[in-house]
Amino acid sequence: MARIETASRNLIVVGDLTVNYDQTPAEAIEGMNNNSLIASDYPQALWSGGKSGVVEGVTIPIYWPREPFSISEGRRLQSEIGYGLPAELAALRDEEIRKALWDMGVWWIVTLGQSNEVLWQHGGDFRPVCLDLDPDYHGFNLDYADYDWGSRNAFVGAPQVPK
Repeated sequence: MARIETASRNLIVVGDLTVNYDQTPAEAIEGMNNNSLIASDYPQALWSGGKSGVVEGVTIPIYWPREPFSISEGRRLQSEIGYGLPAELAALRDEEIRKALWDMGVWWIVTLGQSNEVLWQHGGDFRPVCLDLDPDYHGFNLDYADYDWGSRNAFVGAPQVPK
């Protein structure tokens, strides 16, 4: 079972996770409510950031500003914890993790990326991957990079890998 800790007012860490960089987006969203674009079209290279393999014992930081933020504000804050990938966000899909984060008050977790260039461009828009934690409708979705994010939204940081 993953370990969930509140490190500070705005930082939650989830430890003892397994990240599978070889898992395709379609495999990652299997059994969840999802956006079919992720299943059918999402590029593996963007999903995994070019990484491969399975890494166990990973700790993933989640930054939760608790107030609305733009993508540029989020990226500025995220520079403190690094930038997570969709494959790392997928490590948080476990029902117990989703429920614990939902009960804390987090509704969505997003991968903002360092810039729009690392996000998938679809239909002329840059589209960050989001994990919806709602117990009744949980799954992966694509949002829009130019939207502002609400106070219940958080973003995933770069994983800390055991040595």
